[in-house]
Amino acid sequence: MITFKKQVKSAIKRFVATPYFLGVLIFMFGAWIALSSNALGAATVFCGQGWFRPVCAYGGLAGVASPTEERFWVAASSRVDGEGLRQYLRIYPDGEFAREAALRLQTCRRVERENWDGEEKTLPLMVMTALVPSVSQVAAKDIAIASGKTDAAVMCRNYEAGQYRLRKSDVRPEHWSCSARGRGVVCGFEGVAVCQVQTRFVEVHEDCT
Repeated sequence: MITFKKQVKSAIKRFVATPYFLGVLIFMFGAWIALSSNALGAATVFCGQGWFRPVCAYGGLAGVASPTEERFWVAASSRVDGEGLRQYLRIYPDGEFAREAALRLQTCRRVERENWDGEEKTLPLMVMTALVPSVSQVAAKDIAIASGKTDAAVMCRNYEAGQYRLRKSDVRPEHWSCSARGRGVVCGFEGVAVCQVQTRFVEVHEDCT
């Protein structure tokens, strides 16, 4: 019993034995030469067709990108900055997408984004004892702190311009010095003026989209 597979093999053998087979081989060889040399623009025409593009990609015809080059281009062109485009041109200076990469790099622009970050600045501060004594140590310290806050507000004005915005000023006593005077108490301290500020910084990036 003759199976379909045997019939196909027999038909192929009969075809190979005919002069037509040699003609087909010569035609295919000539077609490949024409495509490889882009004779009469054959490669340009065929490789411009979507259905034939994979053949051109694997055969390196008409400047069609190989699968590796195309994957690299997709990754490079999806980036916002131009570094991917530069890398593509370094690796594939004559690649299929080299012209597009060069044109996109010409349109790149510098983008600046302003941000403000909160931070605390401290300055050394000394508050002298008051001339008039207070009735208690608590009251004397309250007077010293109020005096310190006034001094701190003046000192923190250095952070009201330029790259800073002053949000708040305060005082932080660190070493108290209290003593009796007359019928009351006087206090002073060493500490710091506390300046709550926002500091300006600029983020710079390249946009090639």
